[in-house]
Amino acid sequence: MNMKTISAMIGMMTVLSGCVAKPEPVNPVPFSDKNSYALNIANQTVLTRNDSPLKDFTQDEKDEITLAIGRAQSGGDTSLLFGGLKLLTLDLTGVIDVAGGAVSNLADRSHPAGSFHWLIEVDAKEFPSEEDAQDYILETLDKVTVEQLSKYGSVSKKSVREGFFTYKINQDGKEVSFGGLQRDRSKQGLLVKRNYQINSNRNIDTYTYGISKSDHLLNNYLVGPVSPLAFAVESKNDVDLTEFYKELTSKLPKGFYLYIPSLPQYKVDKITYTDYAEVLPAIYSQGKKYEFIKPE
Repeated sequence: MNMKTISAMIGMMTVLSGCVAKPEPVNPVPFSDKNSYALNIANQTVLTRNDSPLKDFTQDEKDEITLAIGRAQSGGDTSLLFGGLKLLTLDLTGVIDVAGGAVSNLADRSHPAGSFHWLIEVDAKEFPSEEDAQDYILETLDKVTVEQLSKYGSVSKKSVREGFFTYKINQDGKEVSFGGLQRDRSKQGLLVKRNYQINSNRNIDTYTYGISKSDHLLNNYLVGPVSPLAFAVESKNDVDLTEFYKELTSKLPKGFYLYIPSLPQYKVDKITYTDYAEVLPAIYSQGKKYEFIKPE
């Protein structure tokens, strides 16, 4: 992530959508060679349910979106300064209509497709109970997260409310948040058991998180991804978002999928950090990035 493409802004454009009275069921959908691998994975999850804006883009559409955002950046308001970096309050009017309005829809943070998510499945037969599966998920993600963040400074965990914590690093005496809201212990009912495994595309009993139901409500929440966006801006260090998540997921076993939305955002202390270089949503798994680009 080039520093010129990272900006912090307050009040990113959000298009509100209506609430869905009854969530659509999440049943397995056959993989199609007409879809990207990312969309085939997403089709097995809540990401593509309930009037989802998620779709495959063409390479031409990606280029068009990138150019439109570049024009918005060059004409942005650079009057504010934060940590020595100019803030761009982007006018995305010219971006809204490209790709058939899909950018506007993907900017809707009220749908699961508009925010960061872990999509996780583990083989149910390997765990005596759901709580054991949760413990494994939490311990696995905590271990790789601490290892990943240690390269940026001393890692600490901050309690943010009862039963939850986030990750911070201390660099030269200054604490910077990496987010990653996580429960400090398992809670019954957060995983969904189903007879399908995305990884093998077979009927295998799995415990799943973020796949069959949304974790939008705190009562359904187990763990969320960390983000280097605030650190990159505050410390003036280049952090390539793609490489950051490739490295993080390369340490994880099969069945751990990380979904990153279009124009990913991270909010801390009432400031929203946005990476305008990541114009398309993507799924990361085992060190690889899969964009939502239609196969040619």
